[in-house]
Amino acid sequence: YNCILTCVFPGAALHHAAEGGHLDVVAKLVIAGCNVSRYDSQGMSPGHLAAQHGYHQVMDKLLLAGFGLDMQGGLTALHGSVGSTALHIAAQHGHQQMVERLIEAGANVQLVDVRGYTALQCAAEGGHMGPFRSLLQAGCDPMAQDHAGVSVLHSACQGGCLEIVNHLQSLGADPSDRTLQGRDCLHYAALGTTPHIRGACAAIDYLLTPDSEQGCSLEVTDNDGNTAWHVAAEGGHLEAVQCLLKEGASMESANAAGCTALHIAARCGWLPLVKMLIQQEANVCSTSKSLQTPLHFAAEMGHVDVVASLLDAAGKQLIVMKDQGNWTPLHHAAEQGSVDIVELLIF
Repeated sequence: YNCILTCVFPGAALHHAAEGGHLDVVAKLVIAGCNVSRYDSQGMSPGHLAAQHGYHQVMDKLLLAGFGLDMQGGLTALHGSVGSTALHIAAQHGHQQMVERLIEAGANVQLVDVRGYTALQCAAEGGHMGPFRSLLQAGCDPMAQDHAGVSVLHSACQGGCLEIVNHLQSLGADPSDRTLQGRDCLHYAALGTTPHIRGACAAIDYLLTPDSEQGCSLEVTDNDGNTAWHVAAEGGHLEAVQCLLKEGASMESANAAGCTALHIAARCGWLPLVKMLIQQEANVCSTSKSLQTPLHFAAEMGHVDVVASLLDAAGKQLIVMKDQGNWTPLHHAAEQGSVDIVELLIF
C-alpha cells in the first residue's frame, strides 16, 4: 500500500492516524514517507488534526518529521481557507498542553487567520482560560482586533468566560467599544457560542449589572438597528433571549427594518424560540417596515412548524394580512413551492 495515496475516505492514511491519536501508526507512516504537510479535503494537515484533538505526542512526531508550525489550513463552505495554524486550532479547542508545546516549539503567536484572529482571540472565543493565559505569557496582544474590529474582549464575552473578561478589563479593555458593524460586548454575549451559552448568559448578567461601569445597555444598536435582543433571536439562543427578557428587553423592540425578535426567529426557523415568544405575548400580527408579519417570513423561508405555531396563535387573522407588495403569506409559500405550508394556509 502506498501511504502517499488517498484512502477511500477523504485524506491520506496519516491524517486518519493523527486524528485518532494512534502514535505508533503515525510513527510507522512517517518512516514510510507519508507527507506530513499534505492537506485533506477539509484543508487540514495531520498536524492540524493532532492539534484539534490535543494529541501532543503525535504532534511531536509530526514536528520531527517536518510539519510546519505556521502552516495555515481549514476550510469552510462560505469563506474558503480559514487560515488557522495548529496553534489557533489547539487554542480554540482548549488544549492547554498542546498550546504550550507548540509555543515551546517556536510557533508564531502573532499570526492571524483570515478573520484576523490571533490564537489568543480563539482561546477567548472558546472560553478557555488555560490556553488564554499561556498565550498571554507568550506575548499575544490582548488588545488585538480582527479585520472587522472585533476585539479579544468581544470574543471573550461571546465565549462567556468571566475570568477572561475580567482579566482583559484589568488590562484596559472596554466593553463599550464597538466593532465596525457597530456591535459592543453585549451583542457578542448575546450571540454566544453554542457549547458555552450558559457562560454567555453569565456574561449578559455581568455586563448589565446595575450601577456597574461596563457601559453596556439593552438599547445599544448596531449599524442595522439590532440590539443584543435581536442578535440573540437571530442565533436562536433561547436561554440568552430569556436572560435579556429578564434584564428588561422589550418584546416589541424593532430593528431598522422594523423586525421584532419574533420576526427574526420566524424567519430563521427557531421553533422553540418562536413558541416561547408567543407564550410571552409577543405581537404575532406585528408588521415590519415592508408590512411583513412573522408568518410572511416563515412562509417565505419554508418553516412549516413555525407557520403552524403562528397560525395556532392568531389563526385566520394572519392569513389575510398583506405586505408592501400586496402579498399574503400564501403568495410567498406558493412562490417557494412549499406544499405543506400552502395546505396549512388554505385549509
